[in-house]
Amino acid sequence: MSLVEAVRLAAESLWSQKMRAFLTMLGVIIGVGAVIAVMAIGQGGKAVILKEVETLGANAFMVVVKHGQEEPGREVRLTMDDIKAVKQQVPAVRYLYPMEMMGGEAQYRKQKKMVNFVATTADFQQAQKLELKTGRFFNEGEVKSSRRVVVIDSKLAEQLFPGISPVGKKLRYNGFTWTVIGVVKERKSAFSFGEQPGFGYVPITSVLGNSSQIRFYYMQGSAADKDTLPMVASQVKALLNKRHKTVDGFEVQTLDTIVESVNKVVNILTLVIGSIAGISLLVGGIGVMNIMLVSVTERTREIGIRKSLGATRQDILLQFLVEALVLCLSGGLLGILLGAGGAFVASRFLNFPPLVNGWTVLVAVSFSLAVGLFFGIYPANKAARLDPIEALRYE
Repeated sequence: MSLVEAVRLAAESLWSQKMRAFLTMLGVIIGVGAVIAVMAIGQGGKAVILKEVETLGANAFMVVVKHGQEEPGREVRLTMDDIKAVKQQVPAVRYLYPMEMMGGEAQYRKQKKMVNFVATTADFQQAQKLELKTGRFFNEGEVKSSRRVVVIDSKLAEQLFPGISPVGKKLRYNGFTWTVIGVVKERKSAFSFGEQPGFGYVPITSVLGNSSQIRFYYMQGSAADKDTLPMVASQVKALLNKRHKTVDGFEVQTLDTIVESVNKVVNILTLVIGSIAGISLLVGGIGVMNIMLVSVTERTREIGIRKSLGATRQDILLQFLVEALVLCLSGGLLGILLGAGGAFVASRFLNFPPLVNGWTVLVAVSFSLAVGLFFGIYPANKAARLDPIEALRYE
């Protein structure tokens, strides 16, 4: 029997029992669909995270205080003097600034809107490449003097000051009056779900007190170029440990270390969830073997007739093995459609790009064929070993 003939007979057999074949394939369909959807969403999520990280710039770095490294009764925090010292002693550092996030309600006359305020210094605008639509960003002099000035994004400007220029206007926030001195373009994030509040940027001293009082756990900056980044990270870490009399009290993260961490986390999550989804594929394979065994029993007399007419053991083996493969391959193809559709729907809600690539599809199809081969061998071999005389007597 040729392979083409075996495929034709398998298709006819499955078509004659359409509902049973579909129910048998269901485990394979769900398994393949789940694996593809999980891998696609995982890769899409990783792409979005990396894109967000890359907006910081290839020469960006972050300094974080390591908790648990302090001596008993002594808490280590970063200060504005640390920023000044780093800029003076590490010339390759271009920008360096602290960040403090705050949320609340901003008001202009009768207009009230929720807002996220970022308390920082003048370096923030250059390092983050904020584009000004009108007005200006606050300067170092305004940071030192703790002036209550604010730069808002275009979204907040439209919400609080519809149809008028916000520059020079005053808004209320956190019990104080702030003068708007500039408007920057809104920055959209892939992690924004639903209606998000606008942003405002204020001098950090205007909310946390003068420079000598400010303490923080985190600051961000950028080196002159990407090539100097490893040297900058090493020098900044050494300088801060020296200033605070710690051995390893600070962690300096660069874009490469962040990307590496993201890859590890996403790959582990994808592997774990994908493995769980793969269990349903194995369950589907057991279902295929079970139905194939039932099919062998039901068609015992047919097998006896085919053998009496000259069909060899290899012909019977090929017929039932191909039937199992066709069953699993059909389920795999339907699973691809289910998984791709599920990934697309999920991406619409999560703002992730669905990354269903050829490699993922190839792995899923190969796995479904492997399931068909593995769980089809035993029923096919059982059919091939049937004694033709006993098979003809079977009722």
